[in-house]
This record gives sequence, structure tokens and C-alpha cells, in this order.
Amino acid sequence: MREHVLHRLDAYLEDMLDSRSLEQFARHVAGCGSCRKALVAAREASQCLDWLKPDEAPPVPGPEFYVRIQQTIDKRLSRSWFENLGAVMRPRLAYPLVFLSLLTAAWTLTSDVREPEEEGLAAIEYPATEFAHMSFTTADIQASEDLVMMNLVELTTE
Repeated sequence: MREHVLHRLDAYLEDMLDSRSLEQFARHVAGCGSCRKALVAAREASQCLDWLKPDEAPPVPGPEFYVRIQQTIDKRLSRSWFENLGAVMRPRLAYPLVFLSLLTAAWTLTSDVREPEEEGLAAIEYPATEFAHMSFTTADIQASEDLVMMNLVELTTE
């Protein structure tokens, strides 16, 4: 048999050859080097393609899935444009509104609101800190910076 069997490679790899054709194919591949190389290359290609196939097919949705889809479509079609707008905007506005309200509450609780002094009311006096009346010279500032640096060096060596 001098005719090459390259056109039968796919049928051979998929076990679709009858016994007579399979015997002829095997005999030809045993004696023909180019067809043997083509068969090896086709097997390697088939193995590579098998890696791409999923192990399991995705599940086929049942009739209840399609019923739920149709109910969702009907529900959306029965709403007015205002209800549709509300349904679309609800998830997008909920978190920013909560964040802004928390931010406003935190700002309100932490801000220092002082009312202007009115006549007849005593102004609220805040106690001065113990260092407010002190004045520092350049030497005092340098000494405090040196003290801070010495403490940092001691902390890093421990």
C-alpha cells in the first residue's frame, strides 16, 4: 500500500475505523516513516486539546430556572419608570448615604463649636495648659531635640 493514510488520522484517533481499515492503517504506519511521524504529532496535538476540554459539562438549567427568569422579566416590565429608577439607584446610593451620615455624625461629635459671646452670659473659659505661659529659647528647643534623639537611639538599641 503506497497511499499515505493521513486522511484517516482523525478517524483512527477517535476509534472510528472498522477492523479491516484499522488493520490496513496499522500495517501502513508500521512501514511508512512520514505517516508514523504524523501519527505521533496528531496524538500529541490530541492530548493537548484534551487538556482544554472541561472535566465536567456545566449543569443544564432546569425549567424552574427559566420560570424565575420569566418572572423577573415580567416584574420589571410591570413597574413604572419611577420604580425602575428606584430599583436601579438603591444599591448605588445606599452605601454612600450611610457613609455620609456617619461622617456627618462624627464631625458633629468631634467639632468644637463655640458660640459667640453674648452680653450677660459668662464666656466659657478653657483651662490653659501648663506650657502655655512658657516661652522657649533656641537653646531650649535644641536641648529638647537632643533629648528626643537620645530616647529614640535608646529605644532602637534595646
